[in-house]
Amino acid sequence: MLFQYIFISLFFLFSAVGFSEQMLRVNIGRSNVPVHMTGKTLIIKNESGETLSQTNSATFTPTQTGISLAGKNIGKKIFITSKEPMQVFGRTYLDENEILWQKSSDNKPEIIIIHPVSLERYLISTVASEMSSSWHEEALKAQAITARTYALWQKFRRIHEPYHVSSTVNDQVYNGIGHNHPNTQKAVEATNGQVITFESELIEAYFSSTCGGYTESSKEGWGKFLAYLPVTRCTYCQSSPTYTWKTTFTQQELKNALKSVTKQPITGITIREKTDSGRIKTIDIKTKKSSQQITGSKLRNLLGNAKLKSTFVTNIDFNSRTVTFSGKGFGHGVGMCQYGALGMAKAGKSANDIIQFYFPGTEIRAMY
Repeated sequence: MLFQYIFISLFFLFSAVGFSEQMLRVNIGRSNVPVHMTGKTLIIKNESGETLSQTNSATFTPTQTGISLAGKNIGKKIFITSKEPMQVFGRTYLDENEILWQKSSDNKPEIIIIHPVSLERYLISTVASEMSSSWHEEALKAQAITARTYALWQKFRRIHEPYHVSSTVNDQVYNGIGHNHPNTQKAVEATNGQVITFESELIEAYFSSTCGGYTESSKEGWGKFLAYLPVTRCTYCQSSPTYTWKTTFTQQELKNALKSVTKQPITGITIREKTDSGRIKTIDIKTKKSSQQITGSKLRNLLGNAKLKSTFVTNIDFNSRTVTFSGKGFGHGVGMCQYGALGMAKAGKSANDIIQFYFPGTEIRAMY
């Protein structure tokens, strides 16, 4: 599998004959309840290419045996096309969607909606979804190059999977054409086909909102060493509203969030070990009878990634009623700091400068 991945990445990077823009398959949502789709003249076909319906509105229901439309089982894979935009999950998409039936991890029937889209069209929405479209053009260009690289890396990694990327923060946020903006379109067009490489391979181009002064290394963040993702001191993200923060939990909220760690009343929380960037590596959850050790990332997941904004915790104030965490940054901190990219752009740095700063030793190449 590793050989296959390397071969594919090198092939796509350096094929000199007939290379063109890539297509991407985006998972725009999954559901175990009926999904409603609207649009002007939706044409619904099965795997054999047979037209099942032409309608302006359709509801697809996952059943034990497949996808149901108007009470009739229509198979386990269907295609919906339209010359006009179509709406599903409150978002708008062009051209085509696919619906796949499968059993979920808990053995319940569900459907996945997959949107095939050209990479550059995908990026116009994704850049606007991941970074404010009002930001400096060099920051937007850096985001476009980073997002393009990440999407292609995921495509090669999932080349045999039903979809390449999800439309959520699990990969990159993609909100369809309703989120397109002229500024992000300009940034995408200005960087058309550009990707980030390290030693002739696509990099794992991670990014997060605000690093809080230091990015995290891939070794600490993801458990694997990547030379182009070290700890980097960043002095450019201080304008971020989450450069510093405080968040408070009541003792009951804390108990509920950490019930999988201990069911005993919590008497203290102490940072045990920090990473080189200053983030929590391990932390002790103390009770009268014992002390449980968990990782900083697990603590953040249990408390909620939106409330405990990062593992870059600088102080914990624990008392009988509440516990208050003080910290810096927002997100995992690995790779490009988005507010840092904005700060660098305002300081006169180019998109190339930004990428070289957050991904040292890399090179930007034109893939097509």
